[in-house]
Amino acid sequence: MSSIFQSVSLSAVLLASSFISLSSVAHQSEIESPLSSVRSGGKTTTKTTGANAFSQPASNLPMTDRLDFSVGNSFFRNPWIAAPSTTDARDGLGPLFNTNGCQNCHIKDGRGHPPETGDPHTVSLLLRLSVPAMTAEEKRQLIIDGNIPEPNYGGQLQDFAIPGSCRKEK
Repeated sequence: MSSIFQSVSLSAVLLASSFISLSSVAHQSEIESPLSSVRSGGKTTTKTTGANAFSQPASNLPMTDRLDFSVGNSFFRNPWIAAPSTTDARDGLGPLFNTNGCQNCHIKDGRGHPPETGDPHTVSLLLRLSVPAMTAEEKRQLIIDGNIPEPNYGGQLQDFAIPGSCRKEK
């Protein structure tokens, strides 16, 4: 009987300490930091933080445009297929690509990441290619575009290609 009582007492103590911990975390998040008034995106800045922060519409987006945002977001999240296909709503993939959907690289609408050590999959890694700017025109292009595409491989290394196209090797 005493072991049951000890087990119930321990459970009650753990439950109470969980509530205390959670309330202190909630209180800490309510404390204003000096950076809370900084709006790096101007009027588009949202108050959302965490894993879904980049998935939010701009704060100043009118409600009448929220449907457009949601439709665009669905195109971003869903996979694409090569044309022609049985559906024309999501065809248009290729001829070269890194993955079949934007969300696969831009996880939670954010940035990609390099693969873990030993992982052969580079799905969300973007590798830009460039040659040195030699002429005045190429120097201007470098300033505007950020790179001068390599003549054989282009401006970005891409791992995959639709059937009939040549993929850019790693």
